Amino acid sequence: MASPKNNPKHKNKPKPTEESNEDSNTDSQAKKDSKPKAKPKEKAKPKSKPKVKDKTKAKPKEKAKAKDKAKAKKAKSKLTRVSIFLIGCMIMPIFCVLVFWTYMEIELGKESDINKRMVFEIQRGESIYRVARRLESKQLIPSSWFFKVYLKSKHYSSLQAGEFLIPANATTKEVVHILRYSKPIAHLFTVIEGSTTGMILNAIRNNSYLSGPTPSKWDEGYLLPNTWAISKGTTRLALLNRMRKALEQVLDQEWKNRASNVAVKSKEQALILASIIEKETAIKDERFKVSAVYSNRLRRNIRLQADPTTIYGITKGQYKLSRPLKHKDLLERNEYNTYTMRGLPKTPIAVVSRESINAALHPANVDYLYFVATGHGGSIFARNYKDHKHNIRNWLKVLKEKKLSQQTKAK
Repeated sequence: MASPKNNPKHKNKPKPTEESNEDSNTDSQAKKDSKPKAKPKEKAKPKSKPKVKDKTKAKPKEKAKAKDKAKAKKAKSKLTRVSIFLIGCMIMPIFCVLVFWTYMEIELGKESDINKRMVFEIQRGESIYRVARRLESKQLIPSSWFFKVYLKSKHYSSLQAGEFLIPANATTKEVVHILRYSKPIAHLFTVIEGSTTGMILNAIRNNSYLSGPTPSKWDEGYLLPNTWAISKGTTRLALLNRMRKALEQVLDQEWKNRASNVAVKSKEQALILASIIEKETAIKDERFKVSAVYSNRLRRNIRLQADPTTIYGITKGQYKLSRPLKHKDLLERNEYNTYTMRGLPKTPIAVVSRESINAALHPANVDYLYFVATGHGGSIFARNYKDHKHNIRNWLKVLKEKKLSQQTKAK
């Protein structure tokens, strides 16, 4: 191992002296002196207590602001109360209406105390208030007031006229529906084919179910015979207009479908010819032959010589002739007697059925010019006067035999 003396590292190092020690001490002291000295710590100041604001010494701006806030709060409170009041005012009527409507529905649904069916009549032009009072007096409804209110709520300003059948224990709602929408009780009025207008007007005048005046005059034949349903209170004029309109519709339809061999030239003439056919025969198959006889005569300008026209010239349709025609009746000159005039009478001589109108516009395709009753029901037709006279003798013979038979039975 080498000794320290022989080590080159240790050989070159000088030994420390006192001067070097002093220099090193001086340098270290200078470094210490060159370091910044720490500032002495200041003593902590004692914390001051927060100052309490004095309300009495508040600034004017703060006072005004506080005052505005108070006013706004008060106004808001007032607005809330007004809003609640207005909402209440809106809700209360609705509530009251709902309560009233519920109560009214209960009243309208109550059954009447009448345990049997009743006929109730409403006069033409009668007010709702009068109808309501009469219904209540007859105990058909519990309250006339609710009856009227219900009609107004439905916007019903009127009710039908006529007689109505009210069922037992009906409610007010059921009664209103019946009087508003149900058909009135129907009564029948019959017009017979071959009747005259005068006879029909008398029947209409004496019908107790009809109301209003009866016209003093009406065009002869311009009514359609049928059985017509009428309600009590129907006006007489309304019924007459209804029958006339029905006839005009039938006449229009038949005229459109007329045959090519018709002798009449207008609907009015067709109605006149049909009235003669109606009075001459009631047998369906004979109508077309009778129509052919008169159509052939019209074309040849031969007098029609129809007994019913002569009778109408005497009675003017106001009554039935209770006696047989006399020879002098056939010679009387007037606007209806076809024994003394040529062509058709002035007007129809009776009301006619659709079948007679159809026959007048569809004459049979035959050349007959005459016909007479057989005496056994029906008629016999002839092409010439010689055959016609023979048929007349046979008819007179049958009448004589019948008369003798009746006399024998009477004994």
